[in-house]
Amino acid sequence: MKIPANATNTAAQTTHKYLIMETGEARAGVDIQSVRRIIEYQLLQFVPGLPEFCLGVLNLEGISIPVVDLQHRLGLGACTIHARTGIVIVQTEADNPTALAGLLVDAVSHVAELDQANMLEVPEMALRDHCNAAISPTENAIILHPESILIEAPVAVANDENHALPTREAG
Repeated sequence: MKIPANATNTAAQTTHKYLIMETGEARAGVDIQSVRRIIEYQLLQFVPGLPEFCLGVLNLEGISIPVVDLQHRLGLGACTIHARTGIVIVQTEADNPTALAGLLVDAVSHVAELDQANMLEVPEMALRDHCNAAISPTENAIILHPESILIEAPVAVANDENHALPTREAG
């Protein structure tokens, strides 16, 4: 039997690869095509006026990249820097290679190939104030859309503790 030229493998169309990361008690993932680099944690430059989930910026080859505390962004409190802490650099706009953000994570776990048909919608009230996302039940992870990571949602009045940079644990 001859397969028509426009026919495609539907299974191949519905799967994508995601970088799975750990942050606090949660797991999160981003489409591997948006990942530009994974680097070790480095000191960040404080910039006044950034959203409270942004810890500061880092200079990567002459580009200032805002770094988001992913644990805080997901509403799980501020992260603590330790030996495995890393920064995942993601492209936040598909057509703009210099639109980048860093995601501060406890660890990078692995790359998983996930079927889009198995993704669950996040209830509107769950992450409405955080970022667009889906849930991967097979990875027990929240799958983030990089373009929404830096969008600032309305927040309550913050106290000074929310603006403190994380501290490095010994070891």
